Amino acid sequence: MPVPVEVTLSWDDIEEAAKKGVERNVNAHRSARDPRFIPRTDEEQWRGNIRGIIGEMVICRWFSWPFNPEVTKPDTHIGDVGKLQVRMWWKPELYVYKRDWDDHPICLVTGTLPLNGAKPVYFVHGWRYVHEIRAIGVPKHDPGSGSFIGHYLHARDLHDPRSLYQQRDQLRTD
Repeated sequence: MPVPVEVTLSWDDIEEAAKKGVERNVNAHRSARDPRFIPRTDEEQWRGNIRGIIGEMVICRWFSWPFNPEVTKPDTHIGDVGKLQVRMWWKPELYVYKRDWDDHPICLVTGTLPLNGAKPVYFVHGWRYVHEIRAIGVPKHDPGSGSFIGHYLHARDLHDPRSLYQQRDQLRTD
């Protein structure tokens, strides 16, 4: 099982990422963008967009890259951070959905905001290519409708996050 990499953000980082997450969510509603998986409540969309950009901030800080998230044109065939797709989740499972591109590397970040004023600490668990998760992952179905929504892998089945860090220069898009 890969050992997660710990990344600490500042509260200013969290505030900046949260503002960008709000902007992304407003733009998604304005453009009538379908959520990545259905059904999704309005509250889940707000949380997902804010949490997602915090995950992107984690990767940018870890790679020592500038933080410049895309908030107006989601789902273009570029990554969240360079060529990398980032999934921020509260449990150690990496999900891919129908709209994800097979040739993209995707990584898992976990963590939650501390309630005691301590610095926010997050964990990069590992990565895989989307096509790998589709080939070996566990199918995921919507619990309400039973419809297929994607695949997931547990963090123990991901590639070591340090190998992702070693490839960071190849992931740049600027």
